[in-house]
Amino acid sequence: MKFVKTMTIHCPNPECNLKMSLRDTVVADPNITTKCPKCKKIFSAYALFYQKENLASEKVQNPKGWLILQDGISEKSLELFEGENFVGREPQQSGNSLVIGSEDPFMSRNHFSIKVVEQSGVTKFLLKDCHAANGTFVGEPPRQMEAGGTVEIKNLEVILAGKTKFTFKTKQNPNPDRTVVVTPNGIG
Repeated sequence: MKFVKTMTIHCPNPECNLKMSLRDTVVADPNITTKCPKCKKIFSAYALFYQKENLASEKVQNPKGWLILQDGISEKSLELFEGENFVGREPQQSGNSLVIGSEDPFMSRNHFSIKVVEQSGVTKFLLKDCHAANGTFVGEPPRQMEAGGTVEIKNLEVILAGKTKFTFKTKQNPNPDRTVVVTPNGIG
């Protein structure tokens, strides 16, 4: 019989505060996010645990941006952290850090990613299509991205994955700007 080590943490949403047991490998990895089964808040168990333990050597990640999921009934905010944030309708075992509990048959298991990069104090957000079967669309009016292509997105940019609509938001760039296409030769 194989034993799995677990750690107990509480949902960071003060209105929820659900007690959860997570594998220690999940808590120890700063690149994995966890979704509360009760309130659906997505958070970093790593940041939560080390913040709680007050380890001065660990840096707690703050979200750099958000994807606002709009399903016509309600809105759900998904936090984007520095590094690559994969979005799809399948659980984290598929590599997704942001899982959309969607019944949208047109959204791929691994649909797109948003890479958050900080360079010289400036944060850039790079949207990449993960070869989604039905494509990834960006902007208003929506323009289909090249399969596997990457674009830099700006505040209030609209992203379509299947029939699911997201609005990208950030504290930076408060005024919407044009979408910048990133090519192998640089930003175009």
